[in-house]
Amino acid sequence: MKIAIIRGPSLNKWEMQNFAISHQLLAIGSRLGAYDTSEIKLPIKKLWCLGELMSYVPGGINFLYKNFGDTQYLFGLEQAMSGFDIVHTAETGNFYSLQAVRAKVKGIVKKVIVTVWETMPLLGDENPKRKEIKRAVIKNTDLFLAVTNSAREALIKEGVDPRKIRVIPMGVDLE
Repeated sequence: MKIAIIRGPSLNKWEMQNFAISHQLLAIGSRLGAYDTSEIKLPIKKLWCLGELMSYVPGGINFLYKNFGDTQYLFGLEQAMSGFDIVHTAETGNFYSLQAVRAKVKGIVKKVIVTVWETMPLLGDENPKRKEIKRAVIKNTDLFLAVTNSAREALIKEGVDPRKIRVIPMGVDLE
């Protein structure tokens, strides 16, 4: 089974250590990235991220949020994830999550899973473009992995079918 894990600028060694290497995995990040990825023990594909490039332009990030709803568009992502059985992204409002579900609709990937940490329902919905991203991701995602029950409840308030949500906490159960 081929699985792509997309994190854009947030690709990091701490999260990647949670993924077993029992399948063919590919971690997709960005060329500039927020973290050192040299210790990640998975194959990595680094793509250009529009938001990182526009951060060098005065007002560039605000322009992207206003006109596109998010900054994390990854150039070449459709080609990078082509043929994967599962594409795993993070959060409903990230542009790369939208790119993943669009690829699924086109038949380029089979399934999309989104891990969600966000506990504030409707966050960012005052921006019509971001709301569009979230609606498309919610509609076309196969499975949501909520990290907490609060994240699960936020997803339900956003309109996610509860049958498509699994709560899988990160960390250690101290009890």
